[in-house]
Amino acid sequence: MNCTACGAPIEAGAEKCPYCGVMTPYGEKVFAERKEHERQEEQRRKSENAPCMAYASWLFVPAAYVLTFGYYAPYWYVSRAASLNKLYSETKMNLLLPVIYAVMCVAFFFLPSSFAALGLTDEQGTLIFGVLMFAVPIMSMVLALRVRRILQEHAGRYIERSEVIRKIAPSGIMLFLFGPAYLQYSVNRMIAMKILAPKL
Repeated sequence: MNCTACGAPIEAGAEKCPYCGVMTPYGEKVFAERKEHERQEEQRRKSENAPCMAYASWLFVPAAYVLTFGYYAPYWYVSRAASLNKLYSETKMNLLLPVIYAVMCVAFFFLPSSFAALGLTDEQGTLIFGVLMFAVPIMSMVLALRVRRILQEHAGRYIERSEVIRKIAPSGIMLFLFGPAYLQYSVNRMIAMKILAPKL
């Protein structure tokens, strides 16, 4: 066997040419295998130390939405805030935001029947209700985008950026329509990819 660069004779199994130092085809193969092994070991080490988040069946979240008349959405954000803040992300979830969202959701559902009890005229109540009609979905989207960013920043520690964008809550439409249900699907996927550990 001869060196592909300088033509000098090389012993079988040599990783580099002893004369010019160029890597042999065998050496390139060994180097690639070594790098892949190191990558897998690094992935395994990170997976062992992966933060935990609650796993929920893809059927559970939509069912919870229906059974609670939508109140599961603010509950999801409040109950996951502490776990989200333990992920490897510079973006954090301020607990005040999901609490405000929960209060807004309660007000949205109960305000129309409580105008008189709260001492509001019909005009005042209608105005507040109208504001809430716009504010609730906006707050929902703000929270969903923040959680997606946290999950994507955390995933970026384990996988390539292109994979993060493609695999972790990639659809803005799905995020807007399904919020926590879509985010929980992404959490479940991250658990399957071993970049999150299931919370027992």
